[in-house]
Amino acid sequence: FVIMIYFNFYTSTSKLSNIKDNSFDSCFCFHVIEHLPDPVSVLKEIKRTLRPDGVVIIEVPHANDLLLSM
Repeated sequence: FVIMIYFNFYTSTSKLSNIKDNSFDSCFCFHVIEHLPDPVSVLKEIKRTLRPDGVVIIEVPHANDLLLSM
């Protein structure tokens, strides 16, 4: 069972407050965190909504990535 959630984090994380604590088994953020104005708040909300044995996978671009230098 997969739930995909899209939020506009640029305005606020208040929509995440509607999600119950310990609701998700996993969270994947690929090239997202570096675009958030307040990533710490978002990470705290992700932690709150994850189950105790939940997994978070975060991928951000590497500073020396060839694509960033083009």
